[in-house]
Amino acid sequence: MRRILLLVVALILATPATAVAQDDRARSVQLIAQGNQASDTGDFRGALEAYRDAYEVSRDPAILYRIGLTYENLSNYQLAREHLELYLRAEPDAPYAARVKSKIENLRGHEASLQAAVRVETTPPGARVWIDTDTGRPAGVTPVRIPVGPGAHTVLIRKSGFDDVRDSFDAQKSETVLKSYTLHGEEPVAETPTPPEAQEPEAVAETVVIDPATIGRHTPVRVGPSLGLAVLGWVSIGAGWALIVTSGVTSQVFGVSKTVVGATFFGGVGIAATGAYLLWFRDYSPELPPAAARVLQATPPQRIVGIGLQF
Repeated sequence: MRRILLLVVALILATPATAVAQDDRARSVQLIAQGNQASDTGDFRGALEAYRDAYEVSRDPAILYRIGLTYENLSNYQLAREHLELYLRAEPDAPYAARVKSKIENLRGHEASLQAAVRVETTPPGARVWIDTDTGRPAGVTPVRIPVGPGAHTVLIRKSGFDDVRDSFDAQKSETVLKSYTLHGEEPVAETPTPPEAQEPEAVAETVVIDPATIGRHTPVRVGPSLGLAVLGWVSIGAGWALIVTSGVTSQVFGVSKTVVGATFFGGVGIAATGAYLLWFRDYSPELPPAAARVLQATPPQRIVGIGLQF
């Protein structure tokens, strides 16, 4: 009986450490919900930003899957493929790994024939480049080729000791746009690029994506309980403790039989454990709305039920 009592006490004392992790999960879930809402309205760039922020908070590999699908919606087949590969590297035993591999091969084919890109060069080299955002990780360091979806984009270039460069460009399917800049301490000057056919081939820096070394097996993002369930959980813990204390008092003071005392004690433990389950251990992730995914017209839509995402 003493061991059981110590176990319950340890469960209650673990609350502060659990609260920190719960805050991170709550923040990640909030960002994922924002990404889902943006996807549902067709704002895939906004969804991508929210999903990437969520991954930075939780490092949940399942978010890599959402990021990959969002890049596909933006017709950025290369980054879609790379993020799905990162997802499989983090979760090699995923239940639907075979379907993910099939989608990767499909994306690889579209990447070879349809992928748009921008090549950014600077004098001096070594400047960081952001595409369509001023925050988060840079997309690469010059000279760099960055895959993009077709359409209008913005570029931000930063290097310590030089003024920022902000510019825009349009990309078409299967086109690589060349942007070349001279960095100055006052005003950046855009140079007229040499025609691609006149350039000597050179090594191209790879696009920077999420570092695979930071990916491990992480606790899945979980939705917290509703206010009603949270209140029920704390009430259950309080009631359970009351029964546990009552069982000890009635045994020593009133001489109640061991059968009644035991039933009261274990009933209190069960009620307290139920409250702890509702507050900290129940997985509420099925309540998270699924991310919208615009599937390629050449591919019939499928749904992976276990992950809750369109595929």
